[in-house]
Amino acid sequence: MNNRFPLSLSDTLGVLGIAGIAYTVVKDISNSVAAAVGAAVVVTFFGVLGWAIYRASPRRHERYKLVVSHDSGHAIELLHATEESILVTHFTCDLPSKEYSAAMLSRLDHGVPVTRIVSSEVAGDDSVKTWLDEFRKYPRYKECVLSGESPPFEFTVMDERWVILYLPIKNDPRLLNTALIFENEKLAGSFYTMFEGLRHRCPAQAA
Repeated sequence: MNNRFPLSLSDTLGVLGIAGIAYTVVKDISNSVAAAVGAAVVVTFFGVLGWAIYRASPRRHERYKLVVSHDSGHAIELLHATEESILVTHFTCDLPSKEYSAAMLSRLDHGVPVTRIVSSEVAGDDSVKTWLDEFRKYPRYKECVLSGESPPFEFTVMDERWVILYLPIKNDPRLLNTALIFENEKLAGSFYTMFEGLRHRCPAQAA
């Protein structure tokens, strides 16, 4: 294999194998080829990206962890452990579990700043508005409305250390809880930069 490619043959086959599993599972559950292809593409892209970052690191002892989660349990645990900052996007009308929302509100209670980017289409949904009102009561909560097209996935960055990537499956609310959870500062830094790029596209901060 070309030495410039960041993954070995076995690494590549592993990532493609996981992508194939993602395609099969999503296709069987959603009966949507588009959703299945989207899931496979996302898994492949971020699998290659994350593994390449790890292999390129001059410090191999640097922590790199990947968890595939099918509920909000892992995300809630990470929220409770967050001490510095939370960056989060919300691009669908599906709402997270009450437990997840309560965990994020508890971080605001402890003074942890939360910045959320909401797509303009979602911001107009009545149920989303009601849900967001609970967060808008806090002075350390900031919210921006993204104009134009939003990415086909959602993500959260916690303490610039953890990244939760939600797969782009919108036809079943339960599947939005299928997530890739990464623990790696360099990857978190990349998503932080992506978040800032999206935030700069927001014309105004929501009330």
